[in-house]
Amino acid sequence: MPTEENHNKVSPDSISERQGSAAKAVTSKRMGRPPKSKDEKYRSTHIFFHPKIIEWAKAEAERRGTRYQSVINETLLEVIDSQA
Repeated sequence: MPTEENHNKVSPDSISERQGSAAKAVTSKRMGRPPKSKDEKYRSTHIFFHPKIIEWAKAEAERRGTRYQSVINETLLEVIDSQA
């Protein structure tokens, strides 16, 4: 006979039975952002910037409410687009 202490415990078997098709449906759908095209995917790199650039980017990021790497990336893309 289950005691009050054991009453709220859930066995691994009962978890999988409860989740069943609902868990499969959730895991089969892609969550999050849609995938980027090959031309839009970012590539990892390592680069050295002058400290003034980093200070400016961090201050600008704080003002915009974003990350400083995004500020640097957007600024460089604007320069490229203006030269096209």
